[in-house]
Amino acid sequence: MQTPHSLLDRMRDPSDRPAWSRFVELFVPLVSRWVRQWGERDSDDIVQEVFSRLLTAMPTFEYREGGSFHAWLWTVSRNAFLQSRRRMQAVPLDAVAEPAAPAEPDGEEEAGYREYLLGRAMVAVESDFEPTTWAAFRGFVLEGRSAAEVATGLGISANAVYLARARVLTRLRQELSGLMENL
Repeated sequence: MQTPHSLLDRMRDPSDRPAWSRFVELFVPLVSRWVRQWGERDSDDIVQEVFSRLLTAMPTFEYREGGSFHAWLWTVSRNAFLQSRRRMQAVPLDAVAEPAAPAEPDGEEEAGYREYLLGRAMVAVESDFEPTTWAAFRGFVLEGRSAAEVATGLGISANAVYLARARVLTRLRQELSGLMENL
């Protein structure tokens, strides 16, 4: 089980394959989506460039309280996209002014990021729980049904539903610590 910020901390070691695999699983689809939204249909090369940059940057990366990992990743991705565009135009890099730092993602993009990342994390941690625990969490938290209704349907106590919610949310917070603020 991961501890707060452990994924980002573990990624400081480029040889920590499980950490990098988890990170790739969580973020390749997101970076690909951003690149496609910016107008690049074939996003694979740019995504590879982003992750190459991350491999270089992560050994010295330090998470700062109040900072946004999402905004930092978005900026790294956007810069890789812009540099790719300049290369495709066959203009020497020194002939093109360095782009201003891109604006941080807007509120709608931030909400989409949070929803996406939470969904990926839920898929990743579901197997950590017994089916009844996950069903109680899903019914109570995701479907918005009352604890009593969920408990009756699963043949457990309402208290067990509250405990399931607490356990799953704790695990999700651990999984997303440092990757998504304010969960």
